[in-house]
Amino acid sequence: MQERSAHVYRWAILAAAVTTLAAAPVRAEECESAAPRVKAVSLDGTFHPTYSVFNYPADGAGHFDTLMSTTVTVGGGRLPSCLIANFSTQAYPLDNSIIFQVRVDGVPMEGHMNGSGDIAAPIVWDPEETDRNNPRMVSYTFFKKVTPGTHTVDVLFAGCCSAAAPEGPAAYAGAPVLTLHHR
Repeated sequence: MQERSAHVYRWAILAAAVTTLAAAPVRAEECESAAPRVKAVSLDGTFHPTYSVFNYPADGAGHFDTLMSTTVTVGGGRLPSCLIANFSTQAYPLDNSIIFQVRVDGVPMEGHMNGSGDIAAPIVWDPEETDRNNPRMVSYTFFKKVTPGTHTVDVLFAGCCSAAAPEGPAAYAGAPVLTLHHR
């Protein structure tokens, strides 16, 4: 009987610990505002190469090429507002994966993962898992709280993750589209 009580007690402690961990607050980034204006940018319907490999050279920094860049003028008086970026492309990784990062004024927007391997650069990525190197459609949504004024939005990309520099392109992005919603 005493052994059963100890077992029940251990399960009760474990359940309380799990409940406490599950109830722990998760840091959530938020921004909210009306976004009545839209700006869309696309590149022609061909594949655009990147010669950068995210993890090469192995210096702990992420390496990218700029795929596309645009400016947007955000209104709203003096109050900050939410800039939303929707990005889509035909991703064509040639090695292990393809990496993307979307920045506003040089700062990665919200919606990225915290990096890959030992590189802490915010990224989103699509793995090449078939060994057939087939292109596939990818789409991501990002946001950032910004002040009124003119802002530059950049889409960066790279191949990933190789131990050596590629001989030729590391990946391609086909017919990319960037749509910005803002005040």
